Amino acid sequence: QERKELESVALMIQEKVRSWRARAQAKIQLRILEGKKELAKA
Repeated sequence: QERKELESVALMIQEKVRSWRARAQAKIQLRILEGKKELAKA
């Protein structure tokens, strides 16, 4: 029983890490796009 609880906690943490990484990736993507726009203006 305890092992199952530990496994579900581990899965929850993995999901959180995955969504956090995806969000970070999206932010980086946005920054790159904005940087390209700035370069195009110059």
